[in-house]
Amino acid sequence: DLLDNALSAVYTFFDPRFSARSLGVYAVLWQIDHAKSLGLEWLYLGYWIENCQKMSYKINYQPLQGLVDNQWRAIP
Repeated sequence: DLLDNALSAVYTFFDPRFSARSLGVYAVLWQIDHAKSLGLEWLYLGYWIENCQKMSYKINYQPLQGLVDNQWRAIP
């Protein structure tokens, strides 16, 4: 989805039969590049729950920010 200053990639998906090709990584990198080409500041990957294995890939993309107490903060 296109927002004022970002792309929202909450529903990025791929066929798990091809997981060895790292299509999820490719999709995120493509979306980062696409956001930059549109002059956007951010790519929003959606919610992140620290101990959720399915969401753990999100911490691989830095810098990472999270909304904590209604303020965007860096997540190491």
